[in-house]
Amino acid sequence: MSDLLSTWKGIIINPKDGYKEITEKTKIFMPIVIILIISIVSLSIMFPITTSKTYLKPSIGIRIHKMEKKGKAVNDKQLDAMNKYSNSNISKIIVVAGSYIGGIVVYLLTFVIGAFVLLILSRIFGCKDISYKLILRIIVFTAIITAVQGLVKILIVYFSDWQAAVKAARTIGDLKNALAANLSAAAFFNPRSMNRVLFYIIDYFTDIFNIIYFVFIFYGLSIAGKTKESRAIIITIIYAVLVSMPGFGTLLFI
Repeated sequence: MSDLLSTWKGIIINPKDGYKEITEKTKIFMPIVIILIISIVSLSIMFPITTSKTYLKPSIGIRIHKMEKKGKAVNDKQLDAMNKYSNSNISKIIVVAGSYIGGIVVYLLTFVIGAFVLLILSRIFGCKDISYKLILRIIVFTAIITAVQGLVKILIVYFSDWQAAVKAARTIGDLKNALAANLSAAAFFNPRSMNRVLFYIIDYFTDIFNIIYFVFIFYGLSIAGKTKESRAIIITIIYAVLVSMPGFGTLLFI
């Protein structure tokens, strides 16, 4: 454990030296466990919000509005059933269990697929010596940034006046933004009066944690992976764009 903390400390304080400790033989089981624990803690802090009546009431209202726009009328009996189910213990258990399992699966897939994408990009740009095992370790050790990012943002939301923002929500996008802490230039804009794609681009690419994450990915490729800096920069930029794509996909459904 002390070696793990020492490696993380070295990466965070001085990535140029810290990533020299990452090799194909570096153990990643404990880093993955710690990152997943941080993720679970973050989800646990958010559950009192997403399972509260304050959040569920506008959430149900938005779903009904969407159904009515599609020509599907909702009668009082259906509305009562939706309210009872949303406030039931079974519903909350499903939400909590689904979030825990989903959060863990997403992180693990991010490690595996992210490393595979970086490997393909490395091969495209002529980096034949860097292996999948090494890239996976670079991503796992760098993921502490995104884990802390999630925890910090959730704590900001938790201690903010999220109730007022949730009550004012009129769309799924509003509801999503009500529980989002923008640590980026997007904090200076109103998501309701701005094109949502442009808002997402500004938020994603100027987020302080995202910037740190991709800078560290660059150092991981160039230091641990011994990739030429010019190639590492290009690979990192393309990787950043590709990683942002799922976020664009969610915009289609809000």
